[in-house]
Amino acid sequence: MVPLQELRYNPPRHVTVVFASDDDGTTWRRSADLDIGGNGMEDGGFEGTVAQRRDGSLLMLLRTTREKLWKTESRDGGRTWTQPKPTSIQASNSPAFLLSLSSGRLAMVWNPLHPEGK
Repeated sequence: MVPLQELRYNPPRHVTVVFASDDDGTTWRRSADLDIGGNGMEDGGFEGTVAQRRDGSLLMLLRTTREKLWKTESRDGGRTWTQPKPTSIQASNSPAFLLSLSSGRLAMVWNPLHPEGK
């Protein structure tokens, strides 16, 4: 599972696409575009991080310039994804990293928004 972004030009923004392989990388399939909209070279959703949950579903978080991480989910091995939507996780304009732990829990590292005035 490899999330990547493509730059679109009308209007300019980043759109996330996911490439997935179920044969150790011999062949790859591409998901539909995960487009949160935007207008500008640093707008849209990009630098996704994916982790598998206990139930086998996939969770992907996207970096945005909108002060929150956005999420999308897949229940079919990454073939299709839900429409991305904002989470309640406040984040700076930097990528997060998700990891599935052996316990089945998810761990995340990210940069929260800097408290104003501090």
